Amino acid sequence: MTISGYKTLPAALAAIVMSAACSLTWTTPGLAADERLSDVSRQEKAAQIFTYLTGATPDGSPQSIPDYLKASKLVDQLEYAAADQYGENDPKMAPWLYLTAMDRYRLAGILASDDERVSYHELRKMANEGGGKKLTAPNIGTNSYWTQAGSARSVRDLRKTFMKEATRKFTEMAEIFENAGNPEAQAMALIYRADFQLLQDWGTPFANYRQAQELMRQAGIPEVRIEAFFGRPQLIPVNRFYLTLEEAIENQEAELAARLHADDPARQAPYFAWDASVPTVRAPLPIESLNAARETFEPFDLRFRLSAKGDVRAVNVVAATDSGTEQFRNLVREAAYDLHFRPALENGRGQPQSGLHMRFHLPGEVK
Repeated sequence: MTISGYKTLPAALAAIVMSAACSLTWTTPGLAADERLSDVSRQEKAAQIFTYLTGATPDGSPQSIPDYLKASKLVDQLEYAAADQYGENDPKMAPWLYLTAMDRYRLAGILASDDERVSYHELRKMANEGGGKKLTAPNIGTNSYWTQAGSARSVRDLRKTFMKEATRKFTEMAEIFENAGNPEAQAMALIYRADFQLLQDWGTPFANYRQAQELMRQAGIPEVRIEAFFGRPQLIPVNRFYLTLEEAIENQEAELAARLHADDPARQAPYFAWDASVPTVRAPLPIESLNAARETFEPFDLRFRLSAKGDVRAVNVVAATDSGTEQFRNLVREAAYDLHFRPALENGRGQPQSGLHMRFHLPGEVK
């Protein structure tokens, strides 16, 4: 297996993704079958979104920005349809709001890419359709490197707009669960909001974590389970929204079970990049598909440390396959510095950690 240029996930992943998408219910626990959003169209849209997000197009061509925009439009349609059916303040809106939040996170990730395949035309289209702001050639420049004076500020502002919109979705979710009298779900929404604040390095994320812990205590969750969840670093954002702390802990443990040397407490859960041109955005893969998807990625073993705010520091690539050229070692090393963790918390405060290990999976092409 080798990485060929800056390729995206190959069509070999299509069967995995389509199967996972078609098995999704896209509903919260306890939602009756007759309450689901128009079954046939819902499943079709879910499958289309996952297909677009992974680049598993019918002709096997790499993922493209136009394809991603199609997925983004479907995400918006699904949220609007859910709001029409349930009402904007119904707890059943949670998975749809989360879907939109992650969509905005990926849009921001695309804007951070300097891949030359992200053409000016596609970037402008994405900005106009997804961000609601008009970006023109003088703002961005005529190529993907945005070399003209003042262009970086325009792109940076748009990225910030997307991330703020994503964060607002979790604020909406927290308010919905508060009104519904569900402190545990409210706490989970606050955790996700705090995660997005950490990603942007703004706001008061640790105050939100402490508030979430207090809400969990009010909900009767044992302190030992709260400590188990917050007592270890967690790569963020999390790929799914969990309504309960136990579901979130199960996800942590499932991710950790996929790591090498599971008995090594310094080894973190493996990271799967969405795209070689957008390596700092997590791949939108269901956890059960990770083992099957592993063969389509190039692995790089990293050693690093975390600051008290969850920033990655002192990254070293300590191992890679023979096809992991110096070019891609450097790409992975630089991308790792842009990853973020929710640090282990002690008394509500982030704890720095050193000597950590993680396997970084970069999308590759099976030869």
